[in-house]
Amino acid sequence: MQNISTHRTDEQIQQDNADVRVSMVHFRESQEARAERNRQKKIRTKTRYVVNTRRAIDQQRQQEHRAFTLIYSID
Repeated sequence: MQNISTHRTDEQIQQDNADVRVSMVHFRESQEARAERNRQKKIRTKTRYVVNTRRAIDQQRQQEHRAFTLIYSID
């Protein structure tokens, strides 16, 4: 006696293969979307670092300028 559940037709096999291909496409798309989100997040982080660094340098320069101006304005 043959087990009917293990006997699949070529059509069923083809459909299963098509379903697997669709699943893989969706999986790759989700991976690509996740990679793009991570890339965008990394860019924002780097941009924020650059902006904060430039801001800190500018504040330091302004403080030095104020101190220098104050010293020479007293004379």
